Amino acid sequence: MAPRRGDTGILIGATAAILAIGLVIAGGFMVATRGKKISLPNRQLPLGTVSTMRDTVKSGDPNYFTDPTGAGTGFYLDREGNKFSAYVVTMPGTKSCGVRWAGSKKSYIDCHHKHVSKTQLAQYRTLEPKSGTYKGFLVVDLRRTIPPVASTTSTPSS
Repeated sequence: MAPRRGDTGILIGATAAILAIGLVIAGGFMVATRGKKISLPNRQLPLGTVSTMRDTVKSGDPNYFTDPTGAGTGFYLDREGNKFSAYVVTMPGTKSCGVRWAGSKKSYIDCHHKHVSKTQLAQYRTLEPKSGTYKGFLVVDLRRTIPPVASTTSTPSS
């Protein structure tokens, strides 16, 4: 049976109504989540189970994480063997000289495009709790930074 002219109008109207409802719902989600920050009362960020993070973060190939609270900078989670390090993405002594991982060079690079050693970067403490709420998880403590071991080569002008 061929659709009648009236059926086509109903189908078009129903399709338009469903699309409009979908757009309203999507818009509501966007407005509701815009600018929201995660609340971490103790500023300890659980990233995942230690075993999962070992599979995810390969030695010498760090993963970038933003600070979900918006209170600090992001960090690169790096691993050497079974030891995790969370390197702060801003050069010590500066407010805006960012550091990024250059995978093709297998190196950290600062805002002046200079190679930066891991020993020149501040870190957040990483924890692997053996008990409590985060037992078995890799946790990054965002409360304070650990100063770099070596002095930086970048000038703190940025």
